[in-house]
Amino acid sequence: MRTINALFAALIAFGVIYNSALISFTERARDLATMRVMGFSRGETSAVMLIELLVITIAAIPVGIPIGYAFSYALTSAMDTDSHRFPLVVSRSAVAYSIMIVVLSAIASSVVVLKMLKELDLISVLKVKE
Repeated sequence: MRTINALFAALIAFGVIYNSALISFTERARDLATMRVMGFSRGETSAVMLIELLVITIAAIPVGIPIGYAFSYALTSAMDTDSHRFPLVVSRSAVAYSIMIVVLSAIASSVVVLKMLKELDLISVLKVKE
């Protein structure tokens, strides 16, 4: 059961990070294409996207851990009845495992975004009227 829950948690983490990276890429496609046309290399434009994804991920980890703990506490308290008691036990290894999953999800999402950045059609992006 724990393996299935961990798998679902990893898929949700990947989905959230990938969605954030995709939204960021879509919002900045015109800017990135403009940078490429102006002479920036693919590496420099890729660095812009990767640094943004890195900053968002690093900022989300310290915020997400207490929120996850509070959510776990609320669920444990909600399931506490007269006939059943569920203790809340969160080990350091569980927190480290969740951080590792988030980092791996961010790496996988950045690989997908880099692939999309390589396939960015500069002319069609710059022709779009706002």
